[in-house]
Amino acid sequence: MASKENEGNHPTILPMLPDGDIARTQYKLMAKITTQASGLVKGSSTVKGYEGWVSLLDFKQRVTRAFDAQDQLIGVPDCKYFRLTGLWDQAGVVPHTQSIFTGENINSAVIHCLRSGAQGEVEVAVEITLEDAKVLEIDYAYSHPAGPLFIVDMRPTVYKVMDKKNNQEFGWNLTKLMRVG
Repeated sequence: MASKENEGNHPTILPMLPDGDIARTQYKLMAKITTQASGLVKGSSTVKGYEGWVSLLDFKQRVTRAFDAQDQLIGVPDCKYFRLTGLWDQAGVVPHTQSIFTGENINSAVIHCLRSGAQGEVEVAVEITLEDAKVLEIDYAYSHPAGPLFIVDMRPTVYKVMDKKNNQEFGWNLTKLMRVG
């Protein structure tokens, strides 16, 4: 967690996303993506409770924010992209390419970072929600050791992170300087 003092000198705790390397080794990433044109993107997950979700290998984000001399946020957070990477599923890449294409509007993408609970059950550690996103680019990598990959870069309007373990939420409307939640 990152902590910052706000104007009232009360610490504000902001959830931190798991680093990409940590997410690849300690978390199972699942996405439920709904596009404007095609509706729900059908994945091939067989994880209990996540049947039909899209399995992901990795996520990356590039959001920059400017601060003034008093360490106060100025301007609008600049979202360059949010990248989702996954393996082609058993049905091949066809369901993904038919459902998501460059220029497509994504109504919502809900990403769950899953981990094993104390009793071996699957629990959500972090939930990331991207709303009203535009697909910037779709790419395919054919030479990955695990198999062919699909890579989707998108730019969301609303970006939320929920730390389920500590029950804390952080969210921004990236088109204006406004917290959401």
